[in-house]
Amino acid sequence: MPQMSPMSWVFLMILSLSSLLVVTSSIYFCFSIKNSINKNLNSMNQKFFLMW
Repeated sequence: MPQMSPMSWVFLMILSLSSLLVVTSSIYFCFSIKNSINKNLNSMNQKFFLMW
């Protein structure tokens, strides 16, 4: 394996941090969507069934 330069280490760290941020934000987004769907489920499920 070739030795890595400090810039590539910095790039790898930034890449991993950004990917971690994307994963956590997407998980939070999914949970918030799920919560809002659960709150509006009683009024929305008939509309969804009619649409599909």
